[in-house]
Amino acid sequence: MEKFFILATIIEHLRGWIRVNYFIFPNQENDFASNNNQKILHIPSNINHESQICDLYEHGLNFPSYFGKNWDALLDCLRDLSFVKEKNILITHKDIPFKNDEESKHIYIEILFDAVTRWLEFPEHKFYIYFPDTCRTEITRIIEASRYQWLGPELGCWV
Repeated sequence: MEKFFILATIIEHLRGWIRVNYFIFPNQENDFASNNNQKILHIPSNINHESQICDLYEHGLNFPSYFGKNWDALLDCLRDLSFVKEKNILITHKDIPFKNDEESKHIYIEILFDAVTRWLEFPEHKFYIYFPDTCRTEITRIIEASRYQWLGPELGCWV
């Protein structure tokens, strides 16, 4: 049985609900096969420009024609996804994009974190972000640094 590392961020909403969102780090590379109710977007290695990542998302998730091909537009589309008919969306990565651009790397991870958090409000949909286990430490550091700016104090725990 494959082991997964799961970063669980507990979020307490005003209604008193407890939510958990997941960035999942498989110990081995998975073979994610699409099915009728699942949309998978594979992000390859060596993505170094905002335009590259925007193109991948635009075509892989069939973004609407008004997609602006910038960080704000990417966040807006990932928070909506009403144009995607599948109920389960998986974004898989070969590595962390933007190896040589710390600012873009942080922005990208923060966008994904925000999108996952947003989709927790809609339990009929699943939105998962997969990275190789080798990325765990760096992504955890980025999320830990960012989460207090967005959500206030939370509990980060390893499951």
